[in-house]
Amino acid sequence: MKKKKAGEIIDNAYFELVRRFPLKPIASDRELDRAIQTLNELVDRGFENLTHGEEAYLDVLSDLVEKYENAQHSIPDASPVEMLKFFIEDRNANQRAVALGSSIAISTMSEILAGRRRMNLEHMQKLAAFFKIDVSVFVPKPKHPKTSSRKMHAAKK
Repeated sequence: MKKKKAGEIIDNAYFELVRRFPLKPIASDRELDRAIQTLNELVDRGFENLTHGEEAYLDVLSDLVEKYENAQHSIPDASPVEMLKFFIEDRNANQRAVALGSSIAISTMSEILAGRRRMNLEHMQKLAAFFKIDVSVFVPKPKHPKTSSRKMHAAKK
């Protein structure tokens, strides 16, 4: 294989890839499958074996795949309670064992899991220590506030 030169971007391998799968927004799951197949073929060859053009193509195509997947197949964030349930199941534990091991009252743990009580920061810290994970796992993601129609109207003026 020829040695890569700085600034060398466009080469025959790049154009062959573009002919095979053009760099344009992905419009369907069928196109997504083809794009992923192309990505996998390039990655399987090893980054050190790709030309600059192939690397550039891989970079842009992976961005197009990510954009399509975020728009069409987004995965909603899990709530703190859903994360707690996941870790209880994942660690083959039960509600009582987690409550005792994290020094959270069994009744409080029951209320949290049933959705009758919200987890506070102290609960999150104790659970994170018990499961040996980062506390941020239990911190809910902020919801993006909707812009009020009054603000939108004011912005148009």
